[in-house]
Amino acid sequence: VYGNGRLDVRAAVELALVTISPTSVNVPAAGGAGSIEVVTAPGTSPSWRVVSSNPSVVITSAASGTGSGTVSFQVRENQDETPRVLTFRVARRTFTVFQEAAKHCTYLLSPTSRSFPAAGGSASFDVVTQADCPWSVSSNADWVMINSAASGSGPGTVNFTVAAGTGSKRKTKLPVLNAGKFVIKQRAN
Repeated sequence: VYGNGRLDVRAAVELALVTISPTSVNVPAAGGAGSIEVVTAPGTSPSWRVVSSNPSVVITSAASGTGSGTVSFQVRENQDETPRVLTFRVARRTFTVFQEAAKHCTYLLSPTSRSFPAAGGSASFDVVTQADCPWSVSSNADWVMINSAASGSGPGTVNFTVAAGTGSKRKTKLPVLNAGKFVIKQRAN
């Protein structure tokens, strides 16, 4: 192993006596923690170090050691819509992080409102979004009952029932997490 045109004895010893396992990892877009085992040849205790200049990878353990050991790291969230490959070096060996692209979900309610007579009734609305995008709905009005699943991931339909009115007109907004509010109006008797 040559560095600056001359034999680098330390590098040669480190490469000959130290291995890492694993040599790569897959990480979700949200980021996550991981670890690497540094394994030295039996009967040896060479020194080694971690070299990372990538701000998306934070070394959370000691960045150097002697003999076998564990390197812990944290990968920050990928906010880009493209996957990324991050590398850093452990004991002069390259460790590769393959990170998924961020999923940017968009949401639409269809329709966005519904009017009911005083007698009440049942209806539904759709939550339009990409696969694996979470949403949930709740009713803060005791006269509106959610009849279907109140949460989902990806496109879904929310079924609900409006109870008969009690005299005056009323209005409520069902909050749909990540998607806005569905407006329900009921006419007076």
